[in-house]
Amino acid sequence: MKELALTGKDGKRERVLFVDDEPRVLDGLRRMLRPMRDVWDMEFVGSGREALDAVRATGVTVLITDMQMPDMDGEALLEAVAQESPDTVRIVLTGHSDAEYLYRSANKAHQFLTKPCRSETLSRVIEQACALRNLLADEALRRTVSRMRTVPSPPQVYRDLMHEVERSECSLQRVGTIIAGDIGLTSSVLRFVNSAWLALNRPIKDMTEAVLILGIEAIKTLVLSSHVFGELDAASRSHLVLDIGEHSLQVAQFSKRIAAAEQADPTLASQAFTAGMMHEVGLMVLAANEPDAVDAAFRMALVDKIPMLEAERRLLKATHAQIGAYLLGLWGLPSPIVEAVAFVGEPRASLQTAFSPLCAVHVAESLVHAAVRLRVRAPELDTLYLQQLHLRHRLEPWSELRVAPTREPREA
Repeated sequence: MKELALTGKDGKRERVLFVDDEPRVLDGLRRMLRPMRDVWDMEFVGSGREALDAVRATGVTVLITDMQMPDMDGEALLEAVAQESPDTVRIVLTGHSDAEYLYRSANKAHQFLTKPCRSETLSRVIEQACALRNLLADEALRRTVSRMRTVPSPPQVYRDLMHEVERSECSLQRVGTIIAGDIGLTSSVLRFVNSAWLALNRPIKDMTEAVLILGIEAIKTLVLSSHVFGELDAASRSHLVLDIGEHSLQVAQFSKRIAAAEQADPTLASQAFTAGMMHEVGLMVLAANEPDAVDAAFRMALVDKIPMLEAERRLLKATHAQIGAYLLGLWGLPSPIVEAVAFVGEPRASLQTAFSPLCAVHVAESLVHAAVRLRVRAPELDTLYLQQLHLRHRLEPWSELRVAPTREPREA
């Protein structure tokens, strides 16, 4: 992926604002992020009122706030910043004891981090927020996302899982225990591990064993997608968005097989799976918030015989691919996944010059897209893109890797 600048559109350094009423916490953040003082303009304030004044006075790229604060708490600050500066990336850095605040602010923050947070994790999250903001620095896109009321955020179980994975001594048993604490998620994971996709010779009933078989990256993807699809399916009001979860699963598995066939790094194959699973999240968000616009875009695509993305640009000035990538980036997913979601329908726009998750998902989406989800013509495979990657000759063997699953799993 091409290098992403950490400066704004005007060439100035990004401004990062930290808010916490505990002076010791702010001092710790200053020391921890001292190596980044030449990269970002950082400001540290002790109250929500001061933070809001700073946002109004000079603008802020990224806001990182505690939740439990006197006078103006984190929830009120997030809501005010969302209204006055919708372009600002809003991140919560708080403790597990703030569960009630987190629940109430779930739709006001883009991402949640838990104290104590390692400097590497915090720096990475800020860098991703800044880089994505520039990558998708489109005013129409930001306006579209900022006015949406139903925008999912990663669930607590996903945040707990990420916290465990980032431990120096990550335990598969603890990962299994985290998932087992959510009955609905447990059912989804066991259903997947016992499905025809994996063709195991015996049923799996133990969650730790399921984690061992699927791998951490697949588990993280299933946790995130299960929550997001469930939340958005319930909110969706467009009758043209059908069974996206099933379609996304097919694309995810196909993408992973393509990456594996290229003897790609296991990380790349895992990223291809995640990108395939999440590549339509933007469409689901649109369907939940602007169903009439989605239906109009479908009709335009059919009548004018144009790609869905082009119809969305004409009507909304932003595409579901951009929206999905924007959200995934804010949630902290790696850049190759964000890129794959952003450019899956227009891969040459990425300027990618080597095999990547984008290539795997683009091919998988083009070949899988049929009657499973949308009443609109399938996206065209970009053979010129494959030629530029010197991979056109791989299309036929890739096509043979697609195996349609049996919908019903074995009994677990």
